[in-house]
Amino acid sequence: MEAQQALAGNGTKRKSSAGAKKDGTPEVFNDIRKQIAQAPNRDVLRQVRTIYAEEWAAMPERWAQMLDDDYELRLDDLAAKESA
Repeated sequence: MEAQQALAGNGTKRKSSAGAKKDGTPEVFNDIRKQIAQAPNRDVLRQVRTIYAEEWAAMPERWAQMLDDDYELRLDDLAAKESA
């Protein structure tokens, strides 16, 4: 299984998709996505990223990329709303 895990940017090992599905990671992934979508402002959104930094870094690469994409889109959306 370790052969299937790649090193994440912070030195921790990423989980394989199969390994992540076995240990409850989908629930954490879905919770992070929900919190990103519901963040009322950029400060709260940044807090979500900080709170879940360790779990985010250990996610399978494809899952982490989806979270990154969600985060960036929400950040842009909130910035546009706050500047309007």
